[in-house]
Amino acid sequence: MEVTAFASSAGFKGVHVPGELQSLIDGQISKGGIGGRLVLPKRAFDIDETVHIASVRGLQVVGEGPWATELRWQGPSDTPMFNVDRCQDVVFEDFSITVGSGKQLHAAAWIQNGKGATGPNAAPGAICTHVSWTNILVTGDSKLENGFHVRLYDVEQGDFKNDFKNDNHSFERVTVTGYTGTAFTLEGKNAKNLGLHRCHCLGMFDRHRTGKYAIDTSTYLGRGAAFFWSDGLAIGHEEADFKIGECNDTIKIDGVVSEKSARMLQMLDRDADGTVAYPLLLKNYRFGTGDTENPQPRTARLSSAMLWARSRSSPARSAQASDVSNSASGMRRRREVSTSSATRSETTVTAKSSLRLRRPTPKGISAFAKGSGDLCDLVAPRSRSKPGLPDRPGVRGQGRHRAAALRRTARSAHG
Repeated sequence: MEVTAFASSAGFKGVHVPGELQSLIDGQISKGGIGGRLVLPKRAFDIDETVHIASVRGLQVVGEGPWATELRWQGPSDTPMFNVDRCQDVVFEDFSITVGSGKQLHAAAWIQNGKGATGPNAAPGAICTHVSWTNILVTGDSKLENGFHVRLYDVEQGDFKNDFKNDNHSFERVTVTGYTGTAFTLEGKNAKNLGLHRCHCLGMFDRHRTGKYAIDTSTYLGRGAAFFWSDGLAIGHEEADFKIGECNDTIKIDGVVSEKSARMLQMLDRDADGTVAYPLLLKNYRFGTGDTENPQPRTARLSSAMLWARSRSSPARSAQASDVSNSASGMRRRREVSTSSATRSETTVTAKSSLRLRRPTPKGISAFAKGSGDLCDLVAPRSRSKPGLPDRPGVRGQGRHRAAALRRTARSAHG
C-alpha cells in the first residue's frame, strides 16, 4: 500500500529544524526497505548535513515544483546534499537545490554502491539501479562544485572491487547552473544506459564562465560510464562541453545547443598501443562561440558523425584524441558544418592541441590543429551516389546543376 506523507508548511522561509528532511524520509521506509511517497510542500528546507538514503526500493520524494519547494544547503563544504546508496527505483521530482549564503556545496547528489544499510528497514541485496531525477533545478551561484555524480565507491587506493552494477539512472529536465566543476560526473565500468533528456548545463555565473564540463566520464583510467544525451543545453564551459574517457559501451549525444564554451569535445588519449577503441555518436550539435566582440558569432553545426577514438601518442604526451575548438581566429562569417549520415568514422590526433573545423570535403570533415600541423579527420562513409554528385539536398552547387538540367529539358521540348 502506498503511503503519502505531507510535510508541514510551518517554517517557510528558513525556520531551521535539524535533520527534518532526513526524519521525513526515514519515516517513509518500512520493513524490507520498501519506500513510500513523501510530498514536500511549498516552503524552504534548510539542510545542514547529508541526507542518506541507503538500501531502499521504491521511495519517491516529490515537491510542488522547482520554484515552490527549495532544499537549501547550510552544511559543510566537503559533502553532498544527497547520498543515494544501493537504492533501486527511487524517484526525486519537482524541487530545487540551492546553497545558503556563505556556504559551499561539494555536490548535489552522489549515486553509488557504498556500504548500504542494515537492519529491518533495509532492502537485502539491494544495488544501485533505476534512480531517476525529474524537473530538478540546481542553482550553484559559483558556490557549488559539482552537480550529480554517478560514483565509484572507495577507490582512493586504486581498488575497484565496488565497480559493479550502477546503471539505468535517468535525468529528465534537470538544470544545473553556476558550478565550478562538472554538472554530471559519470564513472564506473558498469555504469551503463544512463539517460539525460532535455537537461540544461549552464556553467556560468554573473555572465562569466565558472564550470569546466557539462559531462565528464574521465575521472578514472578505464572506468568511464556510457550515457545517452538528447535535446539539451551546454553553455559556458572553460574546458569543453563533454569530456570522454574510456567508456564501457556506446555513447550517444543527439541534440545539443551550445554557446560560450571553449570546445565541444575532449576525448582523452591514454591507450599508447592503440588497441582500445570505443564508439561515440554525435548528432545535431549546434556550437556557437558567443563572442561578444563579433556581431556574427561563429557557429558550427554537426548533423551526424560517429567516432572510433584510438590513440597514437606515447603515454608521456597525455594528448587528446579529439578536441573540437572555437579558438581559430579570422572566422568572421557564419559557417554551417555538416556531414552525411555517418555510420562509421575515425578520429586520431598525435598531440594535444586546439582544433578548428574546416569546410566539408568529399571525404568528410577535416580539422587542423592551430599552428601545429597535426591532422584529425572525421571520415564519413563512402557515398552510394555517383562521383561528383552531392549526397544530400542543400550541398553548395546543387541548385546550379538542377537549373542547367531544366534549361536543357526546355530546349529539347521546343525542338
